[in-house]
Amino acid sequence: MQTIESYSSIPVNVAEELIRIIRMLARSGKKFFRQYLTQSIYQANYKRLYSLEKTSKLMDRIKEAMNDPAKIHTVGPIAKRMIAQALTESDSALGDACIFFLEKIIANPIVASSKEAIEFVKVIKPPLKEFQKLYEVQNKKIFEELLLATGKEDLKRLIQPVELDKHGKKIQVSQEAKLLLERIKVAQKARDIAKCRKLLATYLIKYGDKNLEDRKIVDSIIEAFDKSHPNFKKELNDFIAIQLHYQIIQGIVEKNLKKSITAISKYAHIFRGDPNIKFYHEIDEFEKKLYEIIEKKNLWRELKE
Repeated sequence: MQTIESYSSIPVNVAEELIRIIRMLARSGKKFFRQYLTQSIYQANYKRLYSLEKTSKLMDRIKEAMNDPAKIHTVGPIAKRMIAQALTESDSALGDACIFFLEKIIANPIVASSKEAIEFVKVIKPPLKEFQKLYEVQNKKIFEELLLATGKEDLKRLIQPVELDKHGKKIQVSQEAKLLLERIKVAQKARDIAKCRKLLATYLIKYGDKNLEDRKIVDSIIEAFDKSHPNFKKELNDFIAIQLHYQIIQGIVEKNLKKSITAISKYAHIFRGDPNIKFYHEIDEFEKKLYEIIEKKNLWRELKE
């Protein structure tokens, strides 16, 4: 596993995971947000880069530079000033600015390899990962409490998959999947790797367990990208795992067990117990806890019927 110190470019999966953690952190309250993000950036002396331009104006300049090969090298320096300016505005501005910069890191390898991007990730990653670990422990406990407080019949309903027996529903899902596949093909033709990765992840999460006829086409697109861009498949798997892990935690925070259980099920279906996939051990613990509660409520026989 690559360490922070060895980064010559920020990996896509690292930036994507940090975005998800910041979103979780923003929902946890001002105290944690300032402890695990604001203070880290402030102590890294970003405050000395105060800008006369507002964060929104600096974002506009970055958007313009992202579309101009002659200006792409300016994204890192502008983003650093944007983060510093956001410190003077609000917690919300800082969170938005951090996510905005990370999204640009994902979108362009030149931005990802800029010294400002590497410096920024080195500053925020350690405290954010520390928060993630604490949040994980807290939410595992809440997940267990929610499962125990859910009645037997309600839990049975939450666990059972959505049936596509109705002809109309099958057609609707098939049509939605085909529309998404067309968007994937457009991104593939444009060689937009970041967009293609995101759309493929969306397809596999939403329709990967539906046995649709176009699945072979999707798999062939993934194989083609993996041949022309080494590690594409791994980055795609990481991207999917990060999204599903986030959905599990999001469901727990929202007390939406259906969302969490569905994400656990989709992770298991897509990756089929591969221990090398990101978040395998964390999600495996959630799955084991779910099975333990099913056992306690004597639900196994009814679920198999």
